[in-house]
Amino acid sequence: MLETVPALNEKLPGAKLILVGGGYQESLLREQARPYGDSVIFAGQVPHEGIRDFYSIIDIFVCPRERIRLTELVTPLKPLEAMGMARTVLASDVGGHLELIRHKKTGLLFRAGSQDDFLSLAVHAAEDSKLRQGIGEEARRFVESERTWSHVISRYLSIYDELVRAKI
Repeated sequence: MLETVPALNEKLPGAKLILVGGGYQESLLREQARPYGDSVIFAGQVPHEGIRDFYSIIDIFVCPRERIRLTELVTPLKPLEAMGMARTVLASDVGGHLELIRHKKTGLLFRAGSQDDFLSLAVHAAEDSKLRQGIGEEARRFVESERTWSHVISRYLSIYDELVRAKI
């Protein structure tokens, strides 16, 4: 993500990248971002109850995961939270994201590892507020209909019924 900041600012003057969270590589990331000045904002660790405030001020939630075994198998929760807040999610096309996002319907998917594909979609989404609004609304509907606890749990009832009948 950081490597795309200069090109992003060239195409979208005034664009800001807000990084929320922290970890063992935070100081390295801060050092890498230093040349970009106030184009990159580090929020640091944020309590869960404060995350909603960040979703409320962003236009696009970006989730650039690399294609590795973990990202192919594990569905992340952060994009789901952003979708529930009717935000456009721009994510790499790895397995976990493909479970949540239908391209141009409930979010936008770029080819994992492709800065050009990411930039193209980021610029397109940033310049088209109607696209972002439509995707955000559809994403929220998806979360409300498919990702509530009652709906998710209901899928498991038939599986458990079969196991009980099979006496496993």
